Parts: sequence; structure tokens; C-alpha cells
Amino acid sequence: MFLVLKDVAVSRHLVGAAASLTYAGADQDGEPVDPGTVTVAITDFAGNAVTAGAVTGSGNTRAVAVTAANNQVLDRWTAVWSVAGATVATTQHDIVGGFYATVADMRANTVLLSPTAHPAAELLKVRSEVEYQIEEMCRRSFVPRFASQVVSGSGRVIQELAFPDLREVLSAEYWTGSAWEAMPVTVADIPANVDGRASLRLASWPAGVWPLGTNNVRVSYSYGWDRPPADLKRAAVKAIEYRRTGDNSGIPSRSLSVQGTELGNVVLATPGLGKWITAIPEVDIVINSYKRKSLGVSR
Repeated sequence: MFLVLKDVAVSRHLVGAAASLTYAGADQDGEPVDPGTVTVAITDFAGNAVTAGAVTGSGNTRAVAVTAANNQVLDRWTAVWSVAGATVATTQHDIVGGFYATVADMRANTVLLSPTAHPAAELLKVRSEVEYQIEEMCRRSFVPRFASQVVSGSGRVIQELAFPDLREVLSAEYWTGSAWEAMPVTVADIPANVDGRASLRLASWPAGVWPLGTNNVRVSYSYGWDRPPADLKRAAVKAIEYRRTGDNSGIPSRSLSVQGTELGNVVLATPGLGKWITAIPEVDIVINSYKRKSLGVSR
């Protein structure tokens, strides 16, 4: 079984570009409140400090800027926000190698053209939701992404990973019983082999095999395609448009079928039922065509 980093990040930021991380103050009921003077400490996945500017903002919103020079590696950052020395929130932020569509892509040939009705900030939020949904269903990413996972050492030369399309191994460690110790590895399969697995081959290690054990190997790596193919990009934009506008057909979303005197029995696509993901047939047929055929199991 794989223990994989879950997609719980509150935002995505392009690697190599300046990034702005935000925090919204809230009271005991989760309602907006001015948090006062806020400080923040940001670390990368390895626990190293990420250099950032001073916290700014007003009302209940605070932001901190990270320059492009300090954002050069695919990663997941953890930001710990504090008031008067006490932690008030911890947020996570993914550093990614690309996005499925720009705001201009989302507005072109859709009903999302109006910046008043569909502000860019709202489109970007929905874009993240759709990207996560596609990646969850396909079990792969169509832009470069970071992952870290704990696996059970195979006891073989090859160690399989949860995600395919392996790009680079950032670190690999094994549990000694009291601490994590670094170990050298090289990328073995680029792209992943035909059954959808990504594998690592040891460069040099005693006995030439991965240490056999249970949840005793931790690997951080980048994976994913360079960019989404054109049909998947169009499907993502269509899904974003649907999420923003909803279904105005008047048919309840819970319906599995509709029977009318004029139309007869009408069967509807339902999200999460069978092959349907978004319940938009032209979108789901594209997403399904890019699904991994095997999840791969470490052994």
C-alpha cells in the first residue's frame, strides 16, 4: 500500500515565478475577523526555511510574498501563521510546473467572458478544483508536480511508486529505526512503463536492493507530463465553465432518469456513477481516455 501526499494544499503557484501566499482570519465560528499583527514561517517539504517578505494586508486578509528567485523547485510549502507568538493557522501551498488553462483560455469560446460576472480570481479557484478532479480520476498529472510518499521497501533492485510519468527524484531515504537516512537513486523509467507504474533503480547501495520492510522508505519526486494534450485542455475548460454556470436544465441533479409524456424515458449522466466523472459526456469521455490502466502496487 502507498502512503501518498494528499492534495490538501490551499493554493497552487507556478515554479520560477513570484508567489503570494494568503491567510484569512476567522473567529471561533469560522466567520471573518481581523487577526491583528500576523507573522508567518514558511518551510519546504524537507523542512528548510523559504525566504519571504513581510506579512501585509488589512481586514481579515493577510498575504506574504515569495520572490521568483526563492521559488525554483517543485515542492509543497507549509506556512505557519502566528499572532502574538501563537499559531492561528497552518496552510499548505503546492509549487507546480504548469496549469491546464489560462484565464484567457477559460474565457475564449465560453460564457465566462464577463470579468464582472466571472472574476479571474474565481475562475482560478475553479480551475484548481477541476485539475484536482482530473488528476484524482486519472491517477496522474498532466503538468509537472511534486509528490512525497512512504512505501514498503521491496527488497529488490526496483522500487515502484504510486504516480507514473516520473521526472526527477528529489530525495530518497530509509528508516534506520530511529531516523531517516539518505540513499542514492536514479530515475529508471521515463515515461512510466506500459502498465502505468513508475519505478526507481538503485544507483549504488549495499546488496544492490532496496531495504526490505514496512513503510520504511520515503521518496520525494517530481512527476507528470510537460503540458496537457489539446483535447484534455478543452475538456478542463468545459468542466470549469459548467462549474461556474451550473445546470440550467431544470432537471434535479439527483435524477437517474426522467420520464415524460412527450420525451419518454430519459436517462441522465450522474457524477460519480459508473464511468461518469463530471456528468458532461464530452468531457468525461476525454478524461476516461487518459486514465491509468493500473495503479501499480509495491511488492
